[in-house]
Amino acid sequence: MKNANNERFTSLLEGYNKLEQLYKTSQLSLGDIRTSILNEHRYFARALVDYCISDDEKLKGDAIARAEVALSCGYNDTVDSIVDKVKDFAMNVRKEYWNAQVNEILNSYDYPAVCKAIKEADKLISQTRRERGTRFIEYIKFTEADHFKKLIEFSQNLIAIEYECILDNSSRTRNRRKNLNILKYAIQNTTGDQSSPRFELFLQPKFLCEKNGPDIVSHLIGAEALIRLRHPSIGLMMPEDFFSLAKNSGLTKSIDYWVRDNIIDIARDLEENYNLPNDFDLSINIEPEQIASDDFTNEFSAIVRQRGVDKYISIEILENWALDKRESRNVNDPR
Repeated sequence: MKNANNERFTSLLEGYNKLEQLYKTSQLSLGDIRTSILNEHRYFARALVDYCISDDEKLKGDAIARAEVALSCGYNDTVDSIVDKVKDFAMNVRKEYWNAQVNEILNSYDYPAVCKAIKEADKLISQTRRERGTRFIEYIKFTEADHFKKLIEFSQNLIAIEYECILDNSSRTRNRRKNLNILKYAIQNTTGDQSSPRFELFLQPKFLCEKNGPDIVSHLIGAEALIRLRHPSIGLMMPEDFFSLAKNSGLTKSIDYWVRDNIIDIARDLEENYNLPNDFDLSINIEPEQIASDDFTNEFSAIVRQRGVDKYISIEILENWALDKRESRNVNDPR
């Protein structure tokens, strides 16, 4: 029994030395102290004192058992505190710096490996709560694993990670304000000033192909009006580059009205100068939310009829500006 107690005592000392280093690391990383962890250090020290001053092997065995429980609890709470801190940190930076590329920043610090360590730690903590007195060896193995080292490295970089999030968030916020001002100016730039941001419409032709004997004959049957934003220094900006900002900022309706007014002018110009056939289809892209608005639909239909171009203009309802999924609706369609 004496030899068995000595072996357990030696194992305890090795485990405590590792826990002490882990605890120091957690303090450097997290900057807070859990009273429960300090108490577990105290309980461990008391048990070792009882072991050393006792001559009775049974009492020594009891002291070692208490020391093993305290050591296991110390590992449990220290690892738990690191995991909780990292979990809370990741959640808070995503919430606080929503305009930043938080995931990209986290991944640059090998966050996927950190998540693996957190998953393993949660499982270990759950298991150890049932057998704390005999499982501290499992904690030692866990804290020596590579993915746990990634967790420690990550926890030591929390300040640097948050600083990167702050900088990225500020930069994106400034860019958002800048792009929002560009959008507002382009909507108001009714003169088409070449030196300022402005919207432009491009006509993409639509052809109908028919088989005529051995030949394929194509006929121009219409065109689709595509909006672009031209910036004097950036150049052409595609809808996916600016439309989500317009939608989030409540500018979609103003842009749709701009498209409506300009497509009417284009239709009248084509009719006067190119003798358009009555079945020529000139389509524009409108989001479903606008079509669902009776005010927009009724006003749109009334204006194109008033200007005499209702037979040419149709609306394509977009499911997503970034995807080419759409259905067409003629402005005269009573649906």
